[in-house]
Amino acid sequence: MSQPFIPAYLKLLKSDELSLLVEQAYQHLEDCDLCARFCHINRRLTIKGAVCHMGEHATINSFGAHYGEEDPLRG
Repeated sequence: MSQPFIPAYLKLLKSDELSLLVEQAYQHLEDCDLCARFCHINRRLTIKGAVCHMGEHATINSFGAHYGEEDPLRG
């Protein structure tokens, strides 16, 4: 019998590694280098000067399951 699917983020939460990844994400937001434009704006405080005009909370345009992708990409 196969094992039940457990999302990767639950494993990270259980090992406390998720909190480390969250802290790293906040560091990137505070000196933004998340896209190829490297605007280095503190997106947690302002969007003034940010090329993307996105603040701390990004907007997701669309999403969908991609069952044909490799396991690490599917979550």
